[in-house]
Amino acid sequence: MSQQTPDPILHRLARVNRTAAFIGALVVGLAGFFLPGVWGALVLYAVVFTLAWLHARTFAVTPPQLRVMRVLIICVLTVIATVKAL
Repeated sequence: MSQQTPDPILHRLARVNRTAAFIGALVVGLAGFFLPGVWGALVLYAVVFTLAWLHARTFAVTPPQLRVMRVLIICVLTVIATVKAL
């Protein structure tokens, strides 16, 4: 069996202070919700893209119940961003 080489971005994210990550995500999420029209939608789409990328990178080590929750969150954010863009 061959092992995958570790992703340096994931190692960097693993070292980030959890409180700082939460506050940063909260600020970006609220900016997406409160920015008007297309600008807010673009921020939310960036969040959706980032979450989908992280989900794809960590899929193999994520428990099945958490996978479902992550996909639901990504879908809900996509719907919110699309409604905001209209």
